[in-house]
Amino acid sequence: MNIKPVLIATGVVLILATLLGKWLGPEHDAFRVRLKAWWIMAVSFMIINLLHPALSLVGFASLSWIALREYLNRIAELPGWIRYLAYATIPLQYYWIYLGWYGMFIVFIPVYLFLFLPGGSVRQAALIHWGLMVTVFCLSHAAFLLKLPGGPGLMLFVVLLTELGEGCRLLLPERSWRPVILIILSLAAAWLLGPRLTPLSPNHILAAGICLGVMGELGQRRLRGLREALELNAGPLPPGQGGGLIRILTLTFTAPLFLHGYRYFYG
Repeated sequence: MNIKPVLIATGVVLILATLLGKWLGPEHDAFRVRLKAWWIMAVSFMIINLLHPALSLVGFASLSWIALREYLNRIAELPGWIRYLAYATIPLQYYWIYLGWYGMFIVFIPVYLFLFLPGGSVRQAALIHWGLMVTVFCLSHAAFLLKLPGGPGLMLFVVLLTELGEGCRLLLPERSWRPVILIILSLAAAWLLGPRLTPLSPNHILAAGICLGVMGELGQRRLRGLREALELNAGPLPPGQGGGLIRILTLTFTAPLFLHGYRYFYG
């Protein structure tokens, strides 16, 4: 599976998007900020794969740490010992992925931590478990794709389609027709990228394009309340103030969907 042409095409698209960003007005500042993150992601992916693909797990673990820190910084009522244990789940969760131990990867946070990491109240328990599910468990599904045959291509497929939707949502006004446009674009991108990055059949490529488009839009709408409650902003933010968390929220919806669907049909 040759992903080099896809990486070249991604670089061309980023260059065009950068040129477009220079012509956009101040109302699209969030798009320009997100564009910087996409450049960092693209360059990091190429460097990591040149050095050693296993280093991608370190990158995802770092994203989980950044997102969890930003989440916990906004939750005042959690005691310190729970916060430290929450951070300790990150190396463990990604260690299960490194081993390829799917059974432990899939139950460690939703089962064992749910049982053994309670808070002092129902609210505290809900806050810590919900945060771990989003910032560590759901995001780690994208990392687990790397352990499957053709993993880098699968992971790149999911990330590209997810970020395509994110970019379009930042550019298009929020109207009733926007979800339809996003799903059509996701379907077209899946049709172009699927044969080059994945072993999916044509029917499954189409299904993946539709599902990722729908889940990306659903995730954005579903997490709007979280963004407002935590005072997250899509625009420029100082480090540690929500910029990392908001950039992985949609991926926490699309990555689990794709991983479990792929394992069902090709596992």
